[in-house]
Amino acid sequence: MQGMLKIGALSLIAVILVVPMFASTVTYTTQSSFAAATTSLTTENFDSAAVGEVTGPIDGLTFTGNLAGGGSLFVTNLFDTTSSPNYLGTDPAIGGAFGAGDKFTVTLPASSTAIGLYLLIGGSLNAGDFTLSTSSGNALNSDTPDAILGDGTEAYFLGLTSDTAFTSATISLTTPGGEFDGPVWNADDISYGSANSNVTPPPPVPEPASLLLVGTGLAAMIRRLKRA
Repeated sequence: MQGMLKIGALSLIAVILVVPMFASTVTYTTQSSFAAATTSLTTENFDSAAVGEVTGPIDGLTFTGNLAGGGSLFVTNLFDTTSSPNYLGTDPAIGGAFGAGDKFTVTLPASSTAIGLYLLIGGSLNAGDFTLSTSSGNALNSDTPDAILGDGTEAYFLGLTSDTAFTSATISLTTPGGEFDGPVWNADDISYGSANSNVTPPPPVPEPASLLLVGTGLAAMIRRLKRA
């Protein structure tokens, strides 16, 4: 009997050790890989929007800016972009571009399981400079641009798919120092939709209650072994 308990305890420990703890998201740093993993995408390229301050929804998307140096979100066309002429930037009076510490949130018209966009950078990035955050998980940029535009602007793609739906995403750059101590940047081609059904989602993370039950059972088994 004691031998059977020992085998059971060891088996339970082995199961706990080999169960992987996966996040619920898959991230992408090229537009082509993101497109292959998604379906029913809607893309906002800002070209149908009038150039000017963003004060309301654009094609069903709502934008909220949090700019370290003040100012407002603007649809503008001062620099090259991935789908000319317009993109999302800031008030031309403050340079027309986001700086370090700036971020914005886009609220989607319906729940989605995929979102991606281009970040237009006046310079190069280090991996992890940008974060795309949703309620389902986060994605970080790579240090390799997906495209280099005619004026030298580097276009970095950042996207994610999830097995859990979300309704908004926040794009932020965190760099030490003041507003313009990091790269200046803008955003374009915000795409959202669904992950492909043929893309296997990561296994769900075990719930805390389930882990507690497993731990309680293991503790009881160990006590029985000690008494035997």
